[in-house]
Order: sequence, then C-alpha cells, then structure tokens
Amino acid sequence: MIALARAHREQRQTHDSRAALYGVKALFDTLDTQPSTNRKHLAILCAKAWWLHSELCLSEGNLQQAMAAVRTAASIINSVWAQLEQRSTKKLPATEDDAGTDHLTSKVSKLNFTDTSKEDVRASSRGPSFWIIIPVASSIIMHAADVYTHAGLFVEAHHYATKAVAIADSIEGSMWSIAARSKLASILTLADRVEDAELCLAKLDVAPVEPRMPVVDLYRVRARLCASTGELEQSLKHYDAACDVLVQIGARFNAFGEPMCAKSLEIAVAAPKPKSAAAVRSRSTVRTKASQHVKASRLSPAIERVLYDIKLERAHIEQRLHGNFDALEPLHEMVNSSLRQLQHLQAMSSFETKAQTDVVFNALVESSLICPGVSGSTASTIVEDTQPQRKAATKTKSSITRGKTPKAALTNIMPKSELGRLLRDARGHLQLPTASCRSIEAMTDIHRESQMLVTSSIYSSATNLEVNNRLGALDIASSISMPASLAKMRERFALKVDLSSTPKSAQLPWPCVMPTEQDDETVAAVEISDILPDSWTVVSLQLSADATELLVMRQHKDDACFIVRLPFARQDIEAERADSFDFAAGKAELAEIIEQSNSICHAGNEPSKKMASAAWWREREQLDKRLHELLVNIEEIWLGGFKGVLCPTECHKNLAAFRKQFETILARHIPWAKKEPKLALPDTTLQLFLSLCHGQGASLEIDEPVLDLLYSVVDSLKFHGRELAFDEIDFDTLTIELIDALQMHHDGIDKDAETEEHLILVLDKRLQNFPWESLPYLENTSVSRMGDMLSLRDRILSMRSSDLDGRYLVSHELGTVILDPAADMKRTQETMQPALQNVMSTRPAWQSIVGRSPTEAEFEEALSSSSIVMYFGHGAGSQYIRPRTVKKMANCSEVVWLMGCSSGAVTEHGELEATSVPASYLVAGGCNIVSSECRKCLAVVANLWDVTDKDIDRFSIAAGADWGLWSPPEDGKHSPVAVAIRGAVRDTTSTPPVVLMTPKASRAPRGEVSSKTPARKRSRKADARLLSLSEAVSRNRDACYLRYLNGAAPVVYGVPVYLDKR
Repeated sequence: MIALARAHREQRQTHDSRAALYGVKALFDTLDTQPSTNRKHLAILCAKAWWLHSELCLSEGNLQQAMAAVRTAASIINSVWAQLEQRSTKKLPATEDDAGTDHLTSKVSKLNFTDTSKEDVRASSRGPSFWIIIPVASSIIMHAADVYTHAGLFVEAHHYATKAVAIADSIEGSMWSIAARSKLASILTLADRVEDAELCLAKLDVAPVEPRMPVVDLYRVRARLCASTGELEQSLKHYDAACDVLVQIGARFNAFGEPMCAKSLEIAVAAPKPKSAAAVRSRSTVRTKASQHVKASRLSPAIERVLYDIKLERAHIEQRLHGNFDALEPLHEMVNSSLRQLQHLQAMSSFETKAQTDVVFNALVESSLICPGVSGSTASTIVEDTQPQRKAATKTKSSITRGKTPKAALTNIMPKSELGRLLRDARGHLQLPTASCRSIEAMTDIHRESQMLVTSSIYSSATNLEVNNRLGALDIASSISMPASLAKMRERFALKVDLSSTPKSAQLPWPCVMPTEQDDETVAAVEISDILPDSWTVVSLQLSADATELLVMRQHKDDACFIVRLPFARQDIEAERADSFDFAAGKAELAEIIEQSNSICHAGNEPSKKMASAAWWREREQLDKRLHELLVNIEEIWLGGFKGVLCPTECHKNLAAFRKQFETILARHIPWAKKEPKLALPDTTLQLFLSLCHGQGASLEIDEPVLDLLYSVVDSLKFHGRELAFDEIDFDTLTIELIDALQMHHDGIDKDAETEEHLILVLDKRLQNFPWESLPYLENTSVSRMGDMLSLRDRILSMRSSDLDGRYLVSHELGTVILDPAADMKRTQETMQPALQNVMSTRPAWQSIVGRSPTEAEFEEALSSSSIVMYFGHGAGSQYIRPRTVKKMANCSEVVWLMGCSSGAVTEHGELEATSVPASYLVAGGCNIVSSECRKCLAVVANLWDVTDKDIDRFSIAAGADWGLWSPPEDGKHSPVAVAIRGAVRDTTSTPPVVLMTPKASRAPRGEVSSKTPARKRSRKADARLLSLSEAVSRNRDACYLRYLNGAAPVVYGVPVYLDKR
C-alpha cells in the first residue's frame, strides 16, 4: 500500500508537468505558424518548455536530464535578456540610473553571478519589454536552485538562489522578493547557516498581507529556522500561519486551478492569535471550518500537495516537542520521504520503549552491536533473568560496567514476536528497493533514511528477534556507503552538464530526451572487496542521523564485511553528567582548540607587541597537549575495545588455535556453555581481540578494551536467547585469562619483516575534520582517507593498468613546484629551496614558479602536464586556480602537495554535501566526456587546519626524503626533529593574520596522557624499503616540535602511491 500510494503521488506530479508541457507545445506550434509572431515570445515559450521538461525529469528521477534542461532554459532566457538589453541600449541614452541595470543585466545574461550594485535598480527603466521576461527568468533560476538542492550541491544551489534574489530586488516586486529570499533562506537553513538565513529574510521591507504562494513559502522557511534554533513552539505557529494562507489561496481556485466565483470566495479567516484556552478552541474551530469548506470545494492537486507537505513538516515538530505521533493519523493517504521517516521513528520509538522494559533486551539500545552476530543459535525460549542487572558503563581505570534498567520496570517478558514485528515495521518504511527510487529522493532524505535503516537493521542482525527477512551485512553496508557514493555521482552529473555545450542553431531547440548516465554504478561501488589489493583494508566511519551512534564498517580482500554499532551513550548511560563525551562534545573541543591555535598563530610576529615568546610557546604547547588528550579520548571512549576495527592487517594466523582457547576460557566462566549447544562467534569478532595488540605487542595495558569486547560478546549471546546471570560471571578473572591467551598468541606468531599494509578511511562528512590518522592506535601506520566508495573504486580501477607488484608507481620525471607565490614567506624559501634544487638538478624537466603568482592558465597547465605538483604558499592555492576549474580538468597530476594553512579543511554545509579543495582534485579527470582515457589525481597531501611554517617545512623535508623525492638533509641541517628555542623567533603561519573569536565549549574529559609532547623515539635513518606517500606522511609527523597541533594537520586524501625510481 505504501508503494502504491507513493507511485500515485508521483504519477500526479508527473501528469501535471506533462500536461503543462503539452499545452506549451500546442501554443508554440500555433504561434510559430503566424508570420507576425515576435521571435521573443517563441523563445520565452521554448524556455518555459525546457523548464517544464526539467520538472518532469526531476519527478521521474532523471536528475542529469533535469540539470541539462534547466540550464538550457536559462541559456535561452539569458539570450532573450541580452537581446532586449542590446535593443534598449540603442533606443535609450545612458543615464546614471541605467548604470545599475546595465550591471545587473550583463551579470544575469552571463550566468556568472557576483555582488551586484547596491544602487536603486529598476527594470522598468528599460520599458515594458523586460517585464515579460523577468517572471520567467526568476522562476527558471529558482527551479535551478531546487534541482541542485535536490542533488545536495550547496555551492550551485546558493549560486542560483542568490541570482534570483538579485533579479527580484532589481524590480522592487514584493512577491518576487519574498519568493526569492524564501528560497535562499531555505537553502541557507539546510546548510546550517542560520544567521545568514535570518539576515536574508530581515531584508524584506514589508510584512506580507496578500495570500500568495510566496507568502506560504516565507512562513515555511521561518518555521524551519525556528526549528533549527530550538524554538519549536514558534515553529508551529509559523506552520499554522502557512496553512491559513494556503487555505485562503485554495478557496480562490477550483480543482482544475481555475478562479472560483465570488460566492465561493467567502471563507472564514483565522482570528488573531488568542491567549485563553477558549479562544484557542475557537480559533481551532475557525480553521477547521475553513479547511472543511476548502475540502468540500475540492482543492487543486498542486495546493493539496503543498498543504500535505506542510502538515508533515508540522508533524515532525510536534514529535520533537511532545514526543507523540498523533499528527500522523490523518496523513497516511499520501506517502513521501518525510512521512516514511516519521513512521519509522514512530515504530522505533515503540520498539525501544518496549525493549527497555524487557529483562533480555533492556540494554539493547545502549549496547555495542556487531553484525554479523553469533551463528548456530537455536530457537530457545527467552526467560526472565532474575539476577541483578549490570550497572551503567563508566570509563574508570579499574573496570567497565554496564547499564541498568530499574528492576521495578522489568515486570514482564515481551513476546519476541511483538518486538520483531515492531522492528520489521520500522525497517519496512525505509527500504528503497531500486536505483530508480533512490534517484527520485533528495540527497538530504537519502542520508536520513539510510542512517535510520542501518540502526534498525543492526538491531535485527544482532538479535534473534527476526529469524527471516533480516538484512545481511552486505545489505547494511550498502545502506552505509550508498548515500556518499550517490552524492558523488550527482556531483559528476552536474560537472558533465557544465562541460557539455548546448548546440547553437537558428531554430529554437525543443525539449527531447537525451541519453544520460544512470546512478546504478553506485551499487557496484559498495562491493569492492573483490577488487581491493591484498594489503589494503577499508574502514568506513559514519554517524547516525541524530549523531548518537558511530557506525563502523570494515572490508578486506575476499573477506566478508562486518559492521559495528557504537553508541556514544554506552560509556555513560547514567543520568546526564557534565563530563559526558559524545560527538557534540568532541566536535566542540576540536573547534575550540583549532580556533585558539589560529588566534595565537595570527597574533603577530613580534613578541614585544603581543606577548612574550615564552608565553607564546606555553600556550601552543598547552593546545598541543589538549589535542593529544582529545585523540586519546576519541580512541578510548568512542572506540574503546573496538579500536581493533582500524587494524590494517587481518589477524588470520593461528586463528583456529585462538578460537579453541577462547571457547575453553569462556566455558570455564559461563555456566550454560557446557550444557547447551555452542553459539559460534564469527572470525571477525575474534580478530577484534587479536587486533588489540596491533603494532604494540600484548605487554600494554589492554584490560579495559578486552573487558569492553567481552561485554559485547556476552550481550550478543544474551540477545540470541541464552539465559545469563551476570553476577555468576567473574569478568575480572575472565579478562586476565584472555589477556594471557592474547600474549601467548602474539608470542607464537613469527615476526615477519615490515609489511606494507594500508588503511583507507571513508569518513562521514561530519567526521572529516577530525585527525583520525593521529590516533595513538594508528601511530606510524599508513593511512589515507576518501569521501566515498565510488571514488575509491575509480582509483583502484585506474591503478590496475600500471600496478607493479601491488604498488602504483608515479613517475618523478615531470613535476612542477610553486614556492612562495605571494613572495612573503622567505623562511620557507630558504628551507625548501635546497631540497627542490636537488630535485631539479637530477630531473631537468621539472618546472618551478618561485616568488611570483602563477596565472590560472599556468597552474592548470602544470596540473595537466606534470605527474607531481607541489604548492608551498598560502591556503590551498584557490586564489590562483578555482576548485571548479580543477574539477573540470580532463587530466590532473597524480600527486598534489598543498602545504598551506587549512588546505585540506572540509567545509560542512549542514544537511547538504560538504566541500573541500582536495575533493575537487579527486574529482578531476572523472568527467571527461570526450575520452575515457584520462589521468586522475590519486593522492593529495593537505593540512586540516592552520599550521606554522617552521614545523610544516620540517615535516615536508622529512616526508619528501622518506618518499624518495629528494635526498635526506645533511646531519644537523634542517633536522626534522626540532627543539624549540625559547626566546628565539617564533614560527609564523602560512596565512595572513586575522583575529578569530574563541568559542566557549565544554572541555572534554582528560585521559591519562603525558604532560609533554611524547619524545621522539624513531630513528631518522633512511629506510631501505620503498615507502608509499601515505606511509612517509605518517612516519614523519614527529618531525614537528608540536607533534599534534602541527604534526596531526597533514593528511593524505586518496590512495597509497609510490615513487618510480627506475
């Protein structure tokens, strides 16, 4: 029924667009046969046709065609605008008032929006001819903003919405201004730019009084703004006002969109907002009568859809405010993404409420869960555990304990079939069975629905609540990885549309269906285990929709993937504590550290003017320590015993022997293990125990991680029907025996020579600004990061053509160096020039640009012709070559070094897709519509935040030498292991000074870390083994005196690449 309702709704929308398109075509054909018809009117009709064609394609899920159609519509309408501008210029003499209009029309016609003049600009000064085109142009541009918002592309959507505002403001049309500013504010709200959205709406001069659709849009966006700031009551009031206006609009038109007679316009208008309860009931009665009147007169389908969407948005706010789903009852007749999400939340709320009162599943929500879970489970009866429950989990040095539901609440055993039904219903609301269904959904909805689906599916997989119809690990993995891959595919659609040119013809082009690329490729992107190199491991780190859970997926060559769900609350499920360390606390702590660091860095270069040099160093060292503590807390609290999921190696050796030993120890401490059939733990769970010793040996203190994993194993057994009394299990002794077993296993493995294992992190857009590569567990480990599986799959396939012995070799014969292009970093020149001259003396084909700014054409030529491009300057070089230019390049350098401040920083755009300069380089070469033979960028080295020049230059020298690009520095000269000299000239940043505000954020709980930056332990002798770029970066972070504040900033985007020394 849900699928039928959704199909019916989509068919109605498609029918409306198709009917309108046929009507425009008939009018076009009629006018085209009349000699007296103005060519301008035909062009406007043709633009309308492409606009309607775009809406039709969007409703059918053909996003690439929708983008192409709306750009064609914009191109036609811009051409008409330019012709009118030209004729008007010939007829009218130029005046001062015309200057603003000339500026505006030229910008609009070129589709290259920049800040327009602030003068009072009026399109009417050009005559009535412009008034014919302005409504069409505004509508087309606002539809373009909708198309790119649907694709999740903030930059493009913001570009078109801002252009629409410029046009609307120029004609001083209040309704057009309301429509355009509501559109822009809606996009800004989605991007979590609340202040900008409020400023945008604040520029509306007058309050709307006339009942029009732009007024409805205005109330809706104000409601969303209030919801985003937590003003839920005010949000409901704005939604009520939107409904009132829509009711008045609906009363003026019949079901066919035709104006109604004067008698039909008599409708009750909502009274002023009352304060008394009686007045509230009276107002509700008035609105009900109005709604009944409109219902009796049959609303038009378009208005009916808008009213339905408003009610759904309001129901979301009601659920957040009151925690109930009463507003859902009358909304089941039509189905869309918003309703499915509410239905899922309703079913999950019922499931979690009932599970909390069950003696078996009361700790399910706060427990860490592994998928796939145990196997070999028999259909045993779940009986009440009469023993006391475990206490809330807290991070203490001695032990980890578990959560407790008050025993008074555990009054009965919930039938397993009832909980399973609720879980199945919750999951059923969200399943998107085909690629075509996914293509219809907006990216914001796809992200939310996929994240919701993962949580409910893991509940099913980790328990015995559902025996049939549960999703497998690969299906859950698809739900985790699909949104980011689909977003990348849609970004490529937009780039291909930009690269394709509209054919110029004497005749106006009429909409037609053109071949487009489908997004089915994203399905194959998830299943990459069969093409992964043997030494690679891919780990995806994602957040749940509400950012309360960390979802970790691991894939290795020819091994089954497995997923771990890690609730942040599992380490602190008592009442809210001041030192709880969830995602919000970690993000706030990182933001405070970085902003304080930036503020100190940019305070100035003269100690006498700002602060004493010693004080400057103390503050920097304190921030370095705080960042170290933050990383320790992320590893110990967020990951806990599951940090082994990040291990780049598969612990297969002697796994069978360890399994036997593990089961023997378990049987000694768990009473039922000897009597009942065994429940087999998957190999992946045992490997989590073995991975705790990764790179460290088993001599470290791993009692807490082992205990964390043990509780998860016991929980898994309990959720699969085993009767467990936790008081009868001696977890302390069990932990000690398992640590001894791990030590024996570790000692019994032959210590091979250094291997070349590599870890690739595929990160959620909300996690990309964290320096995961610098976690203590991953010290000296070869790690790189990617934004999605689709880009990773493309890189693997590109590497296969020149893969040598499992390595991708990059030629070092052709390269370009851009050093100090702003000519204000003399110390960097002095430090880097000896190494760079070493390179150029042995490779004469290398080019250099030193002490001057490259043109965009020079930068583009360097990227197109060189295999390696190294940039040492301010920022990411975006002031010399635009990221959009980089994206459109058919060929790009395989390795790019961007050693400026925040060159790798990721800009988040709320619910829309994040952007970064390295991501632009990784897109380059993937959208070549002329030839499939192109060179892609495989690795980008960049900094996550601002750094100081001396530290980052030392890092660059050391990393480049280890990679083999130049010879190591002479002993004692430019030594990578630096010792700060108090009172000497301080490090300076690689960006101009700015003044930043330091935010107030709750401090993260402090882990037990050393009071100073850890000492440098590794010898700096040249490694005879060939190192990948990512390994060279990882091994040289301690080249920086501030090991974390500067050393953790450089990361590698992409895959491991080696330098070809043949």
